[in-house]
Amino acid sequence: MSFLRYGITTGACAAAAAKAALLALFDKPVDHVGVPTPIGLRLEVPVEGCKKLNPESATAWVVKDA
Repeated sequence: MSFLRYGITTGACAAAAAKAALLALFDKPVDHVGVPTPIGLRLEVPVEGCKKLNPESATAWVVKDA
C-alpha cells in the first residue's frame, strides 16, 4: 500500500525563491520566507541560499523534496 506524500508545491518553492531574491536585491537576505496559500494559510519555506549579484540582480534557491 502506498501513502500519499505531502509537502510544499513547486509553485510555492518558486514563489519563495523569487521573494528571497527580491529581498536580497534590497540587501535583506533571509533564511526563510512566508508564502500565502489560496486557502489562507501561510507557509514558511526555508531558503537554502540567496545573494545579490549586482545592483540590478540577485539569486536565491530553495530545495524541494520531489
